[in-house]
Amino acid sequence: MVGFMMSHTELPISFWGYTLLTVIFVLNRVPSKSVTRTPYEIWKRRKLNLSILKIWGCEAYVKRVDSNKLESKSMRCLFVRYPKEKNG
Repeated sequence: MVGFMMSHTELPISFWGYTLLTVIFVLNRVPSKSVTRTPYEIWKRRKLNLSILKIWGCEAYVKRVDSNKLESKSMRCLFVRYPKEKNG
């Protein structure tokens, strides 16, 4: 999955670690053949809202903390990973 995701973006190969973290995040939230529930449902004992999933490498905007009235309130970025504290 990491190789596939890296091949469909123009990000440098140095981003492979972020790709791996994203793959792990997604795999823990999708069903598998071996269990009837997802690992997330087993750990958290609740259903996951799948609307939190984003396309890896897509355009994203991050709110600037230190912007003034004349500057843009957000910064254009590319989505490369989910935050560690994301509960989903």
